[in-house]
Amino acid sequence: MIDYTLRCIVLTVVAESAQSSSLEEVEQKILQELMEVVQQRDALVALLEEDRIKSDILLLLLVSLSVTLYVTLCIRNYSIYN
Repeated sequence: MIDYTLRCIVLTVVAESAQSSSLEEVEQKILQELMEVVQQRDALVALLEEDRIKSDILLLLLVSLSVTLYVTLCIRNYSIYN
């Protein structure tokens, strides 16, 4: 997938500037496009990490509530029979 994306970026930039740009300008445009892709990837990774952390917190809360409920029921049952 990354290889395909890189090829698309390179081919797009080369096609857009084939006749009007020097090699240095083409290289600079490719570098700019790659940097934009990296920035988008970094933003996506940060978003996914944030979602993972939220999911972990929700799971911990669920486990905590389950344990609290279990202990509460055990205490009530113990006090009923004693």
